[in-house]
Amino acid sequence: MAAAADVLASALSLWRADPLADEVHGLAVRSRLHGLQETRLQALEGRIEAELRLGRHRELVVELRAMADAHPLREALHGQLMLALSRSGRQAEALDAFMTLRSTLVEELGVEPSAPLQELHRLLLTGDVAPPAPAPPPAAAPAASAPPAAPPVRPGAGAPRPAQLPRSVGDLVGREEQLEALAAELTAVDRFATPVVAVIGMGGLGKTALVVRAGHRVAPAYPDGALYLDLRGADADFLDVDTALHRLLLGLGADPAAVPGDTETRSALLRSLAAQGRYLFVLDNARDAAQVRPLLPGSAGCAALVTSRNRLAGLEAAHRVELDVLHRADSHLLLSRIAGTDRVAREPEAAAELVDLCAGLPLALRIVGSRLASRPSWTVRELADRLVHRSRLLDDELAVDDLAARACFETSYATLVDDESGIELGAARAFQLLGLWPGPEIALPAAAALFGVPVRQAESELERLVDMNLIQSAEHRRYHMHDLIRVYSAERAALGLRPEERRAALERPSSGACTRRTPPPRSSPLPVPLPAGPADGPVPPPEFGSPQQALEWCDAERSGLVAVVQQASAAGLDRPAWLLGTLLMAYFEQRMLWSEMITTHLAARTSAGRIGDADGAARALMGLASAYRRSGDFGRRCPPPGRASAYRELGDERRRGGDGHPGADPPGARRAGHRRRAAPEHPRGAPRPG
Repeated sequence: MAAAADVLASALSLWRADPLADEVHGLAVRSRLHGLQETRLQALEGRIEAELRLGRHRELVVELRAMADAHPLREALHGQLMLALSRSGRQAEALDAFMTLRSTLVEELGVEPSAPLQELHRLLLTGDVAPPAPAPPPAAAPAASAPPAAPPVRPGAGAPRPAQLPRSVGDLVGREEQLEALAAELTAVDRFATPVVAVIGMGGLGKTALVVRAGHRVAPAYPDGALYLDLRGADADFLDVDTALHRLLLGLGADPAAVPGDTETRSALLRSLAAQGRYLFVLDNARDAAQVRPLLPGSAGCAALVTSRNRLAGLEAAHRVELDVLHRADSHLLLSRIAGTDRVAREPEAAAELVDLCAGLPLALRIVGSRLASRPSWTVRELADRLVHRSRLLDDELAVDDLAARACFETSYATLVDDESGIELGAARAFQLLGLWPGPEIALPAAAALFGVPVRQAESELERLVDMNLIQSAEHRRYHMHDLIRVYSAERAALGLRPEERRAALERPSSGACTRRTPPPRSSPLPVPLPAGPADGPVPPPEFGSPQQALEWCDAERSGLVAVVQQASAAGLDRPAWLLGTLLMAYFEQRMLWSEMITTHLAARTSAGRIGDADGAARALMGLASAYRRSGDFGRRCPPPGRASAYRELGDERRRGGDGHPGADPPGARRAGHRRRAAPEHPRGAPRPG
């Protein structure tokens, strides 16, 4: 091909100007002159075709523009101009060249461009343009020595310009800040190393949609092409490094027969080929850093965009962009774009509930939006009501066509299971057990108690889940889980844990929270000190050096403590339920949290009554009486055994004889100077330690 280009260029150099331009000729001579000019144009088009195959598209743009202007009706030249512009990363100009030709043909001749040119225009619009295959190399002359090895790249670097990025979705919302960050990193001029940008986040956040949009946005900065490869890192049959290298090498134009066999040599060849141009590598859905490293280009003119559910902590010098769920306004906008703006606007309350149920996960919003769009007879309220019933949420309501929330979560969970033995590893069991936890978040000591392992081991398992983006940790040693993943986690617990394992796991945190390890204060808000809970187990109960430390701990764990009391009572763990429920009374009084106090003491009363524990029932009733009175609900009355019998069960003979009204002081208490808390150094209502 290079020889053909040289021969044609040499022949064309002999042409000086229009022949016999200053003469008057007859018809026969003019016909002959037209034939010479046509032959020259054909030779010119042949030389340009050869040089396009040799990858000299940038050098040809200026010449082709001049030729197209000089011959406005010659489609072959216009097609070559479109190809040269496209391969130089100037897609818009290539499309404009087609429109210019079409306007000229329609206005002057009343015809459309030819079918081949229209097909080229279609390929430009879809990003599938590829130059013709180069001619085979000439046979080498025989030599005495062994023939050289086949070159790894087609001669003349005439491989198709890769344009492998998928179609960019039109309804990407709420990611403009991340898009700007990606574009800035990928188009930085003053750089001396290959920029590697990793987009990290849990499944269903739209990482692929984001990097594809970013890839299309920065395409002009990488005129030699973009390569895209799904590494399937979240799947059990993830793409091995050798296969990934082979596909990338083919995209760069390597001869399949000459691709090296070993990983290291393939990786070196990849870097060598990438160094010959400016390429963007998009490596989607990476498993870990070890899978990514051999696939990266090595020159500063190239860049790599990587997505993963794994945090890729071992990927050196990577700029990380963390994705989170969408804000509520963006979630509403995405739902409106998919389901229809008018339809969503007609039912604002139901739409808001639907958005809340999807918890900002773009995948879930796309699914429910698509379900609404494909079912015109459904109301938004009807679908929202269906999602409230979560027993079949992941199976029925959050699945449409090939989009399914369950499949997204299952691929992440599968990476926690030993591939060869099928044994669920520690992090997989931890994920199951977290499905039993009732609170919105969990602290490390509580998680260790839930798992039944030492704190250090629990932290290792939790951090593994953080690395896989199955849980998040916005605060040191505190962890939370997305609402829909929590549903999936609870299902895994129901499937993977035996009933006795679930009961034991629920009992450990509630029993541990009841255990007191600091000396009780001199005076207690209750007449008789609480009995201590069990102190054995791999996780020591919390210890506090002062009431203030206990108060701060309760503030941090408040929602979880309330949820644990309710869950323990519901699960039949009655003694821990009433112990912990009533133990929280002093804290709730200190903070005036009457609603939480009523909730926990109602659960405590139920549990104590179920096992016939008069001491627990009495404490629960006194707590209820205090909470009702202080919250202003004076009409409430405690059911039997009543206040007087509750005190009698506790053995406090001094406070018997009241009228039974919950919250009333014993007769003569104020006259006798009766004090309910005697020790001045102990703050009123200080929380019980633990």
